[in-house]
Amino acid sequence: MVKKSQLGLVVVVVACLFPAIPWLTMKPLELRFGSMVAWMTSIGQLTALVGMAMFSVSLILIARFRILEPYFGGLDRIFQAHRHLGVLGFLFMLIHPLALAIRYVPVSVASAATFLLPTSSDVPKTLGIVALLLMMGLLFATLFAHWRYQILLKTHKVLGVAFMLGVMHALYIPSDISGNLVLAWYSGGLACLAVSAYLYRTIFARAIPKHHYMVKEVRALDHTVTEVVLTPVEVPLIFEPGQFVFVSFKDVSVSNEVHPFTISSAPHERELRLTIKALGDWTSEMPCLAVGAAATVEGPFGGFTASHATKKSEVWIAGGIGITPFLSRARSLTQMSIGRAVDLYYTANTRDEMLFLAELSTIAALCPELRIIPHVSKEQGFLTVAHIYEQSGNLANKDVFVCGPPPMMQSIIRQCKDLGVRSSQIHAEEFSML
Repeated sequence: MVKKSQLGLVVVVVACLFPAIPWLTMKPLELRFGSMVAWMTSIGQLTALVGMAMFSVSLILIARFRILEPYFGGLDRIFQAHRHLGVLGFLFMLIHPLALAIRYVPVSVASAATFLLPTSSDVPKTLGIVALLLMMGLLFATLFAHWRYQILLKTHKVLGVAFMLGVMHALYIPSDISGNLVLAWYSGGLACLAVSAYLYRTIFARAIPKHHYMVKEVRALDHTVTEVVLTPVEVPLIFEPGQFVFVSFKDVSVSNEVHPFTISSAPHERELRLTIKALGDWTSEMPCLAVGAAATVEGPFGGFTASHATKKSEVWIAGGIGITPFLSRARSLTQMSIGRAVDLYYTANTRDEMLFLAELSTIAALCPELRIIPHVSKEQGFLTVAHIYEQSGNLANKDVFVCGPPPMMQSIIRQCKDLGVRSSQIHAEEFSML
């Protein structure tokens, strides 16, 4: 039986592959695959249909519709699906013209090459070629170019324009889409949803509901970590401990670009606290943020919460700044018990980097269900699941929450699975905006 958190991926797969069904019923298979020319034509048509569906779904997923989160297991997994579909869709769309061009190779290589060139006499084909070239450049920039985040974000916006050119190509060029009512309505409808999602997130972004805050305090916790305290201007945000938000600031000292940050305050606190590590150009500007600056908050998002736990005890594993979601959850324990035992492994290179160890120890003294286990990597080596077993016992009957640097999370998750912990018991926020 498919779980609710996996239902989204099932729907995505069906939505992307569905165009192949009416396509296969349009002609006998011997006509579709009876010769080399027929094979190349069929491959070109199929990859176009499926690739267009993949790109459509990819654009819908990137629009941050909170209603979709329960069906994927969190926004981080939605964004992962978006990235994979974007790459696969691009590859399929790249195969589409190449396969159609190969049909002309028996005539001449020059004819095949000419087929791939834009021409003023065939506007629909030219639109498709321009769209593909734009996608190639933008996806190359995303995957390989070391550009600033803000520039990469703008390239993603242009990607929507490239997609719309591709849709115009697909709908206006004589093809199976234009010759089959089911394909025309399905592909056109899915493309319209994708374009609508793109416009919703770009052109009409100001209409998206947001919360308005003001910077109350900026605290430099050390030379790399800053805590920003926000106070609500209107109605405060309602969230679960472990969730994150997208925040932008209106201040001349910092860029106004939107970034995701995990909330480190507890839900019962009126102020919203964000604990930010300097990991790039923008986050390095946080100490310069002015008190009184306006902040726009969108959210909350994410499924890294107690509501996703099903076992009677939990293990929390935090690496460095990955402590932030656990800070929110630990701070919430002072007001509300979760009714299960929790072991929090707080790991860092040195004890000095454990900026919240004293506070967490104080909370643990007040909340018997919480046990803090610090792990200093330079003294004890990297934290392993075997070490966790020694302290916390068998993890087979526990929910495991892990947050930290990607290599650490990947290692812990792999070790857990190797020792028989089910994937449904492992919770990780593997977030990336692009």
